[in-house]
Amino acid sequence: MIKNSNHFEVKRLAPYYNALRRIVFPSLKKILLVNMAFSVLASLIIFQNLIQSSFLALSFISAALIADLFSSSIFLKNDSLMDLRRNMSSSLFSNIIWLTSLLSSFIFKANVETMFYLGFPIVLIIRFLVFLSLSSSKFINKVSAAILQPFLCFIFSFQILNLNLLKSFLTFLIATPLTFSYNFLILKNVEEKGLKKIGFSTLKFFRSFLKSWFNNENSSFEEYLDKIGVLKKIKVTTISFRGKINKKLKGVMVVSNFHPGPILEVGSSNLPYLIQKELESKLSVVAAVPHGVSGHETNLVSSKENKKIIDSVIKLLEENIYFNEASRFLRVEEGKAKSSCQVFGDSCLATLTLSPENMEDIPLTLNFKLIEFGKRYFKDIAIIDAHNSINAITELNDFEIELLFNAGVKALEKASKEHKFPFKFGKAKVKFNYGLKQGLGYGGAVIFLIEVNNQLFAYITIDGNNMKSGLREKILAKLKEIGIEDGEVMTTDTHIVNGLVSTKLGYHPVGEAFNEDEFIEKILNGVKEALKDLEDCEVAFNSAFIEVKVFGRKSMENLINSIYAFAKKISISLIATLILIDAVLILALKFSKLLL
Repeated sequence: MIKNSNHFEVKRLAPYYNALRRIVFPSLKKILLVNMAFSVLASLIIFQNLIQSSFLALSFISAALIADLFSSSIFLKNDSLMDLRRNMSSSLFSNIIWLTSLLSSFIFKANVETMFYLGFPIVLIIRFLVFLSLSSSKFINKVSAAILQPFLCFIFSFQILNLNLLKSFLTFLIATPLTFSYNFLILKNVEEKGLKKIGFSTLKFFRSFLKSWFNNENSSFEEYLDKIGVLKKIKVTTISFRGKINKKLKGVMVVSNFHPGPILEVGSSNLPYLIQKELESKLSVVAAVPHGVSGHETNLVSSKENKKIIDSVIKLLEENIYFNEASRFLRVEEGKAKSSCQVFGDSCLATLTLSPENMEDIPLTLNFKLIEFGKRYFKDIAIIDAHNSINAITELNDFEIELLFNAGVKALEKASKEHKFPFKFGKAKVKFNYGLKQGLGYGGAVIFLIEVNNQLFAYITIDGNNMKSGLREKILAKLKEIGIEDGEVMTTDTHIVNGLVSTKLGYHPVGEAFNEDEFIEKILNGVKEALKDLEDCEVAFNSAFIEVKVFGRKSMENLINSIYAFAKKISISLIATLILIDAVLILALKFSKLLL
């Protein structure tokens, strides 16, 4: 049985990613409005007196604004991560925690003053964590920016909350060094473990990742990825179609084992579109780049590596030997697994899917085994992971992988017995009004229509990361209504759409965030355009292995495990530390009563 050996538990980081996204991405206007609204509402509940409530709300809002403006312009000037907006996000979070602590006085039947003191270490420990881990500024500046907003809150709220000078002093004296020490020690521990496991600073790597994610500053992040990268030979296959009479190149399908990740424009995330764009501009052809069988371990580490793949595609197209025959399109089902197959000349193109069931990346080992099996029948084989059905976070189990393998084997065997005929080819490109946040990449949809022995079928490649379950079946059903017998609807698996929205998957699969009927109608219009473009054609099938630097399994696992362990350790130790600090603080406050 084939094991899913290339699966990385990236998805288990989703809760932390979504939490981070919600904090750092609101607009300045939204942050300010939420801060004002929450402060006013909480203050009204705490005092139930308009004048006192107004002063309390004003003290929290003004402390935040003054601290944020001062920190972003003085302490953290030129800090691309901790800009004004993220300073304000931190202060909003601080105010919510602190005012919630005051509101809990009704639950614990404690006075508001005591809950204010006990809320201080909670606010400070989180602010230290945020500023020390995210900011690239001088150490003293980071510490000052973390303390400033809570310190101003103490001053502005002193009179309205009737705070005691001795108790306030004790709270600062106890909470500040303890919360700072916790953060210093835990971040030091993270750095030491990171150096052992991945060979460089975890915090610097984390900051470079955030700069890439938030500010589209990719160079620093890609430099770190290059350090953990390993050299690997990636297969690149081009299937080229040209007019039989005029010999003009019409369309190119590129199938490769690079993975279009990890996120946004980092590494090979947008490589399917970059290949498409290069071929369109240089050769004036329509290009499709469906998802080859691959996982996150074959993410390319940088744009420099992308260029190697693009250059190899151009070179392959210069070495084409054309055939004028192809087989009919066939499909085999094995349980819920489906495999289509078609022979072009002496080579074969196959697709794999579990649609309408959930599916994710098919392991690379399956690709190798299918190609090894298929070589007894064909000179070359390209296998596409259609990547076209998902509704929930998932990974393929070993049974599903075995089903896919068996379906692929049967399809290859069946295709080897198919007769070949002259064929016609037509192409079209469809553009949409949807953007990255709706799950559509820059490449739109590409339609390749092929007619063999009076059978019409379509290869539809959509620039997105997976597809809403059931959409593929709806598109294929509509195609039959206009005379297209069969086909496959595939995605590129582009990760340029990842990291832009806070959802269960971290992105919208194709069809989840826009009107399906409108989308299908545009696809059908593209198919009709391709029908008009049909003409007698020839096909060339070329492959090469290109050495590029990819993430690599071991480095990727170490990196993900480090991030996950860090997040888990903080979530557990933070709560325990806060309980301890607040316990010490309660004893100190009780002791202070004896002195008063």
